[in-house]
Amino acid sequence: MVYDFRVDPSGLQWLEADLQIAASAPNRAAQPWIVFNTHRPLYCSITHDACTKEAAGLRAKLESLLLKYGVDLVITGHVHDYERMYAIDQGAVASTNYVNPGAPVYIVNGASGNHEGLDNQWQAPPPAWSAYRASEFGFGILTVLDAQHLQWEFIRDSDYMAEDGFVITKS
Repeated sequence: MVYDFRVDPSGLQWLEADLQIAASAPNRAAQPWIVFNTHRPLYCSITHDACTKEAAGLRAKLESLLLKYGVDLVITGHVHDYERMYAIDQGAVASTNYVNPGAPVYIVNGASGNHEGLDNQWQAPPPAWSAYRASEFGFGILTVLDAQHLQWEFIRDSDYMAEDGFVITKS
């Protein structure tokens, strides 16, 4: 379902209902990972309106739900760059490693290509929650290794080598 909550901000009940089902004990036991995908980023650190203006509004609408229902990973796009964040809880770093992070880990994976080039207008210095920023085009591979390990890799287009990666571990 595609829903633009900017038009009707009261309409997030469907999302909460879906997250509640996903986070319920029987479902979480069978499908232990909750990955949330949206077009525009909730966190990013370039000087683009999507990061400097729009992201705060998205966080205000969505972040409490993502935290409440234990979302593990948030993958976004829109911004034509790649950035990996640490686990973030209401703007604060919840963990600088990915072992039982306690909050969603955020990825902006908008570096797959753009005729205008990469945005690459990084804020300096990077915010504390920004763990890694790539400087070229690429794509991501998400692999569910098992119920305790979720792997992410960012692969460069230029040589198809992994430039960045991490594993979220739950015990």
